[in-house]
Parts: sequence; structure tokens; C-alpha cells
Amino acid sequence: MRLLSTVLGLAALSGAIGCGSNVIQDGEGGEGGGGECCLMAPTCPDGSSQVDSCKTADCFEVKACCSTVKCEPAATCTEVPVCEIYETKVDTCPGGWECREVSACGTTILCAQEVFCDGYPSCDPGDVEVSTCPLDASCYTAEACGTTIVCLDAALPQHGCPPVEPQEGDPCPELMQVCDYDIGNDCFASHLCDENGWTAIGGGCGVDN
Repeated sequence: MRLLSTVLGLAALSGAIGCGSNVIQDGEGGEGGGGECCLMAPTCPDGSSQVDSCKTADCFEVKACCSTVKCEPAATCTEVPVCEIYETKVDTCPGGWECREVSACGTTILCAQEVFCDGYPSCDPGDVEVSTCPLDASCYTAEACGTTIVCLDAALPQHGCPPVEPQEGDPCPELMQVCDYDIGNDCFASHLCDENGWTAIGGGCGVDN
């Protein structure tokens, strides 16, 4: 009989040691029953998150297996994106309008503002606005705010050329383009755009610029 008691005592001691130092057993304030090890950790329910310390009045505690965690309800975002009073909410940006995105609480909308334009197109300096382009003349169009005019390319440099005389080797946008520049005394200097950039190709005098 004494031998049986000794065996049972050793078995109980072995079971207690096997639970580990981080395991709380029933009888030590654990939640488990029948002397089983309690391994469940407390967790915050859906819609809340665990915090180190309470920062709001609706903070609450969750207990399990002699452990306690603090939980706070997840922040609820109620802000709605809105356009300014001078803007219009649109699905796509209309032509001629300025648009911007406005976001709040994960929702994004598009706000549009009509652009008012009262400018008038202008020709290059020295060129002349005409109703129709004269025969054998070089003309181009200028646009602004929905208005288009015809310009007589009367002054140097020609339309589409750099406004000032380029330097040798300066980059140029259009191969084989020739631009003439008034250098005074009724004379002009000519430059050609080639694969090496702008290249001086001479000029002339006695031409009405």
C-alpha cells in the first residue's frame, strides 16, 4: 500500500513539472478545470484592438487564464469627402475644366471647377493678324480661349524658330529647318538645324524683313 502511494505521488509531481513555467494550472487561479493546463490567451473581440494603456473612456478588459488585456473600440471614421462651394462633383473631368481629387475615410471623389478664359490669341512679335492668308505668303494660326486667328509670318525669325539667334551646336527640334535672324542694316543671318544641332549657313542683305 505504501508503495502504491509513492508511485501516485511521483506521477502527480511529474505532471505538474510537465506543464512548464508559463502555464497556469487550476488550483493556482487558472481558468481550466480538472487540473488541466490553461493555454488560452485573452484576445480583444472584433471591432476593437489591444492597447498598452487605456486612452478613452470606453476602454475595457478581457481576461482569460489569469491573464488580462486592455481593449479599445476601433476608431470609426465618419467624415465624408465634399467639394468646395464653387466646385461640382463629377465622375469624369470635363474638357476645359480643372479637376482635383478629394478623399476622406477611404472614399475619393472628383471635384471640377470651370475655367473662365477671356484671353485673345496673339501673333509672334512683328507678325500681323490677317483675315485670310495672301497668296505666296507664309501664315500660321494662333489659338486662345476658343478663338483662332490667322497670322502673316512677316517678321524674322520665322514662326516656330527660336526667338533669339541660336549658338553653334545648340540642340534643335526639326531637322533641315532654316531660321533667319535680323542682324541690322537690312541684313540677316541664317541657321540650319541638322544632326549636329544649329549650324550657321551664312545669310544675306537687301531683303525686306
